[in-house]
Amino acid sequence: MNVATDGENYGHHHRFGDMALAYALDHIEQNKLARLTNYGEFLEKYPPTHEVEIIEKTSWSCVHGIDRWWSDCGDKTGFGDHPGWDQKWRTPLRNAFDMLRDNLAPKYEEKAHRLFNDPWAARDGYIDVILDRSEDNIDTFFDKYAVHELTKEEKATARKLLEMQRYTILMYTSDGWYFDELSRPEPVQVMQYAGRAAQLATELFGEGIEGKLLDMLEQAKSNLPGQGDGRRIFEHLVRPVMLRAKADTGSDGQRKALDSIVASALDGIEKTFRPLFEKLYPPERFTAELGGAVPRVFQLTEELIINNEFHRVVKNIPLNAAGVDDLLNATAKWQITLDSDGIAYDFKITLEKTMAGFAVDPSDAGRLKDLLAAVSLARRLPFPVDLWKVQNMFWDMKDKIYPQFSTNKEWLEDFVALGKQLSIKVR
Repeated sequence: MNVATDGENYGHHHRFGDMALAYALDHIEQNKLARLTNYGEFLEKYPPTHEVEIIEKTSWSCVHGIDRWWSDCGDKTGFGDHPGWDQKWRTPLRNAFDMLRDNLAPKYEEKAHRLFNDPWAARDGYIDVILDRSEDNIDTFFDKYAVHELTKEEKATARKLLEMQRYTILMYTSDGWYFDELSRPEPVQVMQYAGRAAQLATELFGEGIEGKLLDMLEQAKSNLPGQGDGRRIFEHLVRPVMLRAKADTGSDGQRKALDSIVASALDGIEKTFRPLFEKLYPPERFTAELGGAVPRVFQLTEELIINNEFHRVVKNIPLNAAGVDDLLNATAKWQITLDSDGIAYDFKITLEKTMAGFAVDPSDAGRLKDLLAAVSLARRLPFPVDLWKVQNMFWDMKDKIYPQFSTNKEWLEDFVALGKQLSIKVR
């Protein structure tokens, strides 16, 4: 039996769909309900006996071939019924992107030849860096593809060239043409990709390709009078995002320096206000309990101190669970606005690092107990903590490591309890 489903169902359209699929396949395999295979294995065992020719320029989602991705063919998806709308904007959008791609390809090849043995093989192999941007993996990539040992400046240029090519691929993301209006998030997103490719090209080659791109986008007309055309949409919806992204993507050294400055400033502010806070806390608390108003400046000071303390606590394992409870109680009592997203992110990173360490040394029973306590705490916080990566690491350990500790009762009990907190059944 052949089963083919859209990969976007598993995590994109349905959250945790990938985990559900993994569980279903494991259940089928473990219970021998079916023999699982894939096309590669099947074809190796049963070579094809007939040759089939695919009709060029056809797709499963457009009865007009592939017109949906470049013309006003009538096929579209959107919210609501808009009988007066058209998708004539698709053609100039596609033409603008084709112009950008064709203009940049030879420039990339010429410049990249000085850095890579095969510029296009390096472009294709760059997916390994996108999936793992660790320094060791980047070095491995350059060892494999570079024409010689590159200097720091050459590596920076090479990365910029490869990123430019990456964005010229991303700008053809299917959803950009799939819907009914040019100013929807999907076409805007692919214009962001094109804009970034043009931006990198200007930095690399010193030529203003963006101007030509905008001239062609101007020919793409929105169905909404207020949105105008592609040029206006680019200036109002794309450029602000590009400017923010450029500001956020300084060098690692700049980001680390900025983080250090901000952290130092916050610590300084806290050190200045904490003595005053501790001095005023008892009388202000008593005033609040009697129904009196707490000065806003005191609330702001308390908010700063409690949030900073929360960030500190979740960055360290073993966690001070009692300290977290005190912070939660103070937050509820004084109606403090927590930096939920920031605290949840710090907690997520701490849990992932601890889980990774436990995976390296699963015999560390103390770390297992710390993990169990930390994940249990994460589950009862008033905001969600992303446990996806921790769950996946645990899933791998369940099959590979768990059987090795079958005689260690205490370890098994803690491991099963951790699985329960992660919503993963061990046995």
